[in-house]
Amino acid sequence: HSINKDAGGAPAFLKLSSGAVPASVGKAYVAKAIGAEGVYWNPAGIIESEKNDLTVMLSRPFIAVKDIDFHLINFGYIVRNDLAVGVNISFLQVGNIERYDLFGNAVSGKYDDKEMAFMISLSYKKDENILLGSTIKIISQNIDEYKDIAYSTDFGLKYLFNDKLRFGIVIQDLLSTDLNLIEELDSDKVRDSVSEIPINFRVGLNYRPKEFIDINFQIDKTANRDVIGRIGLETKILK
Repeated sequence: HSINKDAGGAPAFLKLSSGAVPASVGKAYVAKAIGAEGVYWNPAGIIESEKNDLTVMLSRPFIAVKDIDFHLINFGYIVRNDLAVGVNISFLQVGNIERYDLFGNAVSGKYDDKEMAFMISLSYKKDENILLGSTIKIISQNIDEYKDIAYSTDFGLKYLFNDKLRFGIVIQDLLSTDLNLIEELDSDKVRDSVSEIPINFRVGLNYRPKEFIDINFQIDKTANRDVIGRIGLETKILK
């Protein structure tokens, strides 16, 4: 179960939930993230898995809209007891988009929006309590005949108080370039709304009162947007 309010950003697939479990807890996952899913949510958590893992998700985020597909692969690999690497490949396609001119008038023909990210992470276990991680992203977007590639970085930290309580913080897209898809347009307002990748801060707590229950609390702040609070509950019905 989750209580969740989302925020915008660019490109579009970075707003979607990377993984079924994070989606089920309303994206309150920065402190819980363990293993391969940490590549996106908090790279510090990859090493906490202590084993290699692979996750795959094939989805249509909006059931009522048949032409939107979002797919991803996460892989985490333990190099040694204190070091792990992770890889994420995410792909979003929005098809059959109606064409409009700059004045909002419909014109003939349709086009597609294709967005893809390749992420590679390094996760380091400093000691029994402190985990550190970083991710480098290569992001591409193709809208009609416009194409561009951007680069960004994430930095994460997890502090393990004990077996029941974890703290997590991640800064996403701290160092990034813009996706300049429609640079020839004179409107700076239009260009900035399409190309800018805003910095995103996530901070949270994961509390496990029982072995089969996880309660997640999280606060998100995206640049130039309101603060969002998230609460997620995860439980195991069958062992």
